[in-house]
Amino acid sequence: MIEPTFWNDPDFDDISDVATLATYLYLISNAAVSPTGCYPLSRRTAAYDLRMQIDEVEKHLTALKGKVEYDGETSWVWIKGYFPRQYKATANRNILKSVLRSINELRLSNCPFTKEFDDLNSCLINELLTRNEPVPNGQGLDTGLGLGKDKIQDEDKTAFESFWTVYPRKEGKQKALAAWMKHNCTPLVQEILPSVGRHIRCDQWSKDGGKYIPHPSTWINQHRWEDEPMKSLPASSTKSDRPLTMQEMRLKLEQLQVPWDQKSSDFDWRCSKEGKALKATIKKLRKDIGDF
Repeated sequence: MIEPTFWNDPDFDDISDVATLATYLYLISNAAVSPTGCYPLSRRTAAYDLRMQIDEVEKHLTALKGKVEYDGETSWVWIKGYFPRQYKATANRNILKSVLRSINELRLSNCPFTKEFDDLNSCLINELLTRNEPVPNGQGLDTGLGLGKDKIQDEDKTAFESFWTVYPRKEGKQKALAAWMKHNCTPLVQEILPSVGRHIRCDQWSKDGGKYIPHPSTWINQHRWEDEPMKSLPASSTKSDRPLTMQEMRLKLEQLQVPWDQKSSDFDWRCSKEGKALKATIKKLRKDIGDF
């Protein structure tokens, strides 16, 4: 719902084009709007909702520059001043906490406007503290209180991205990042990455198309990098169903100390398990071998 005070805002006065005004009203009132006024929105979706062409939407977004910022590369839109116009400073605690959580979610996303909310984040926290209200911690993420281990720094993002790149199951990235921060994994990245490599080679992760690979958040929450995965059998030890070639047959017989020109009737196939197993294969190839 749009607050009535929005209509008294000076930003409306200099929007003379009706279609541009309709675009602005859409941006502040569509179903995707977050409490911060910053949210992902593709131009295609906006064009469909507004019954416009994509190039028309781009034209109106350009006309709204200064009131609305749009990043075409990431498809994020930011309505400047949305919170102070939409909510009063005396807003109830649930609204303030909702906005704080929304800011924390922005920090975990690819939003290019995250830093613009640092001041608002601090103001909301101060307001809650003034009211003796608990400050939400974003489920173990950045509370904005300046606690170094809770804030997502560039080194945390880099370390997590290196983990995400090698981890084979690409599901629940935001939950995985939350778990990464909760367990302070950045200092352990040199231990975690080799462990992922070892797990990738184990039977459990490789069978059935990776069906049994844990979700990345689960793997982090359970400190699975400390596990020792079951080793896979080396490729050379696995059985093959293909028939032996003549050269392989010759080598096998030599290992059994059976002369190549010896008649099969002169050889006791019961003297060796391997020899007994070779009998059926030799019969299949007897035309090529000649004497057998």
